[in-house]
Amino acid sequence: VVKERTVEGEFVYEDDPQPQVTREVWTQGEELAEKLATLEQQHEEVMEKLRKEHAASLQRFVTERDSMDAQKVESYSAEVITIMKKNEAAVAAMKEEHERLLAAAQKKLEQQKADYDKQLADAKSKILEFERSLEEKHKDIVEQTQETNKLEDIIAAMKSAVVTRALHQAKSCISQSAACIPMSCGARFMEVVNNSSHIITRIVGMDLPSQFAEFDDAASDLSELVSLVLMTAWALAKSSTAEHTSKLLELAQEYAFLVEGLLEGFLEQRAAITPTPLSRRSTVDVVKVEEAEAEPTPAPTMVLALYDHVAQDHQGSKLIGFSKGEKMVLIRTRDDGWTKVRRGEQQGWAPTSYLKVLEAKDEQAKSASADEATKATRPELPKELTKIAEMIVQHQQQMIGTAKAIMAREGELALLSDALVDGLDGKVSAAHQSVLDLKAYIEKISVESKAQNSGRRLEVNTTLLERAANLASIMEQLLSTAESMRSGLESTRGLQSESEFNKKHQSWFKALDSAVTSVVDGNPILTESLRSVVRKQGKHEELQAISGTISAAVAQLAALSRTKQLLKTDTTQGEMNRVAEEFKSCLHSFTAAVRECHELDLAALMLDDFSSLSENDCKRLVMATQVNVLKLETELQREQEKLRRLRRTATYTEE
Repeated sequence: VVKERTVEGEFVYEDDPQPQVTREVWTQGEELAEKLATLEQQHEEVMEKLRKEHAASLQRFVTERDSMDAQKVESYSAEVITIMKKNEAAVAAMKEEHERLLAAAQKKLEQQKADYDKQLADAKSKILEFERSLEEKHKDIVEQTQETNKLEDIIAAMKSAVVTRALHQAKSCISQSAACIPMSCGARFMEVVNNSSHIITRIVGMDLPSQFAEFDDAASDLSELVSLVLMTAWALAKSSTAEHTSKLLELAQEYAFLVEGLLEGFLEQRAAITPTPLSRRSTVDVVKVEEAEAEPTPAPTMVLALYDHVAQDHQGSKLIGFSKGEKMVLIRTRDDGWTKVRRGEQQGWAPTSYLKVLEAKDEQAKSASADEATKATRPELPKELTKIAEMIVQHQQQMIGTAKAIMAREGELALLSDALVDGLDGKVSAAHQSVLDLKAYIEKISVESKAQNSGRRLEVNTTLLERAANLASIMEQLLSTAESMRSGLESTRGLQSESEFNKKHQSWFKALDSAVTSVVDGNPILTESLRSVVRKQGKHEELQAISGTISAAVAQLAALSRTKQLLKTDTTQGEMNRVAEEFKSCLHSFTAAVRECHELDLAALMLDDFSSLSENDCKRLVMATQVNVLKLETELQREQEKLRRLRRTATYTEE
C-alpha cells in the first residue's frame, strides 16, 4: 500500500498489516448441501399444509351448493302449482266472455241484415229512375253528336285549307332560300327590296271589297319580305367594312315603319267593310280553289357538261366527276369560278367553265309585265296612303343606291387588301435582313465598347448590348412564327377565293404589315441610337421611343392572332402568344438598361457642366443621386455592423 509521497512526487510503499483470507468455493460443499436439505424439508411441510386446507375448502363448497339446489327445487314446484291454478280460472272466464260476445254479435248481424234489405230496395228504385234519365240524356247526346260531326266536317275543311296554304308557303320559302345561298348579302338585299316593291304595287292596286283573300296573302308576303329586308341589311352592314353601313340600317328601319303605316291604313279601310261570311259549302269550295291555284314546284335548273372532268379532293373539298355531254342539276354558283352540281345521288364542285346552263328563268320580264297590268287597273288611294307609298318608293331607291355604293366600296377594299398581302412577302424578307444587320452591328459595337471602356461603364454597356441582342433574336423568332401562322391560315382557306380570304383576314394582315414595317423602319433608328448611347452621345429618348413603337405593333399582332381559329393540330397560335410575351419581357429589361445607362451618363457630368442640364435631366439626376446615397448608406451600416461583430469576436478570443 502507498505510505506517503515525497517532494519530488514519488510514492513510498509498505506491506498490508492485515491480509485478507479468501476461501475457495469447492471447500464449502458440505455446508451448502446441508442448507439445501433444510430448505427442501421446509418446502414439503408448507405444501402438505396447503393441500389439507384446499381439500377442506372444497368439501365446504360442495355441501353449500347441494343445500342451495334443494331449496330452489322446492320453491319452483310451489310457483308452478300456483300458476296452473290461475290459468284454469282465466280460461273459464274467457269462455264465459266469448259466449256473451257471440250472442251479441248474432243479434247485431240480424239487425244489419234487415237494414241492408231496406237499403237494397231503395237502391233498386233509384236505379230505375237513373235508367229513365239516362235514356233521356242519351237522346240529347245523339243530337249533340250529330251537331259535332257537322262542326268537325267544317273544321277539317278549314284545316285542310290552312295546311295547303302553309305547305305552299313552306315550298316557296325553301325555293327562295336555295336560290339565295350562292348570292352575296348585297345582291340578296337588292333582290328582296325589289320583290317587296312589286308586292307593295300589287297591294296599292287592289280592290278590297272583292279581293280580301288576295290582300291577306300579299300582306303576309310583304311582312316576310320586310323582315328579310331588315335581316339582309343588318347582315350586309355587319359583314362589310365600308362606309355608309349605318345609313343603310337607318333607311331600312324607316322603310319598315313606312310599310307598317301603309298596311295599317289598308287594314283600317278593310275594317270598314264587312265581308260575306262563308258557309260550309263555300269553305270547301275555297279550299278546292286554293288547291287548284297552288303553284307547281319549279323545275330545277340543268347544266350541260362541255368537257370531261375527273373526281378528286381539292383542299378538303370534293370535286365531282362527269363525262362530256352529261346533264346535271345546278345547286350553287360562286364568283370564284366554281359551281356545285348534283349528278344522281352525288354532289360536288366543278369548274364553271366546264358547264353550260340549259334553262334560265326570266323573272324580271314577268315582274315588269305584272307591274304594267297592275298600274293599268290601279284604283285611286287616299292622300295619306298615296304619300306613304311615294315615301316608300323614295326609300327603296335610296336603299338600293346605298347598297350599290357599299358593294363598290367593298370591291375597292378587296383590291387594297390584295395589294397589302401581295407586298407582305417583300416586307418580311426586308425585316429579316434588317434584324440580321442589327445583330451584326450589335456585335461590332460590343467589340468597340470592350476596347474603349472599363469599369462601371463597360458593365452597363455590356448589359445594354446583351439585352439588345436578345431583343433582335426574339424579333427574328416573331417574324418566323408570323410566317408559320400565315401558312396555318392558308390551310383553312377551303373554297374561298384569294380576295375573299384576304378580306376575311384583312385586320390580321394589316397588323402583320404594321409590325413588319415598324421593324424595318425602326431597326436603323435603333442601331443609330444604340451606337450613340454606347459612345455617350445621348439619344436615350429615341431608343426608348422606337422600342415602344415596335412593342405596340407586336402587341396588336399578338392580340389579333388570338382571335383566329386554326386547325387543332396547328400550334403556331400558342407559339405566337409565347413569343409576344417573351418580346414584352425582353423589351422591359432593355428599357431598364437604357435608363441605367442614361443615369450613368448624367452622374458622370462635372460640377461646371450642371448648368447646361435641362429641368428633366436635373430631376432625373437628383433621383439617381438619392438612390446612390441610400445604397451607400445601407452599405456603410452593413460594414459598421460587420466591424462591431468582428471586434466583439476578437475580444472574446483574447479572453
